[in-house]
Amino acid sequence: MDSLLDQIYWGNTVRSYLMVVAGILITWVIIRIIRRVALERLNDWISKTSTSYDDLLLGVGQNYVLPYAYMFINYQIILGLHLNTRVQKILAVAMAVITTYFVVRLINHLIQISVN
Repeated sequence: MDSLLDQIYWGNTVRSYLMVVAGILITWVIIRIIRRVALERLNDWISKTSTSYDDLLLGVGQNYVLPYAYMFINYQIILGLHLNTRVQKILAVAMAVITTYFVVRLINHLIQISVN
């Protein structure tokens, strides 16, 4: 079994790939738990308050912060692999595009809220 895990493909061992897949799956589970448990409890608590600012913060957290955090953590996990410089550049550009997308969406959301 050790010989299978130590085989190298594209500069990484099978063990490295399995660790990356496990890291992504663990991240997915943790984000799901945060969404399901923590945010639902927070939503129940927030629904009892009279202000709308906390509703705004909860919406920003659910729609912008958690999805971006999931993407950023997965990006960092994937960078743990030994990647070709071209692949690293492609991932860096993709992450920059994703970051820009989330920032623009967040700014658009905040402008819409301030106008209303």
